[in-house]
Amino acid sequence: MEMSIYEEIINLLVANKISFKSVHHIETYTSEESAKARGEDISIGGKAILMKIEDEFVLLVISASRKLDKKR
Repeated sequence: MEMSIYEEIINLLVANKISFKSVHHIETYTSEESAKARGEDISIGGKAILMKIEDEFVLLVISASRKLDKKR
């Protein structure tokens, strides 16, 4: 049976003795909803944004409390 990506990440963290906290919550659609579900301030989280810049896709991770000006 194949491991899920989640399980692979957990195993990698454990194997490398990296401390982490796993938080499970209801499905959310905004950073604000996610922070509320976690019971944390929005500045604690991050948001991943996939953008196409010219001919390449770029994955950006920024503070959940920040807004991205897509036109800039």
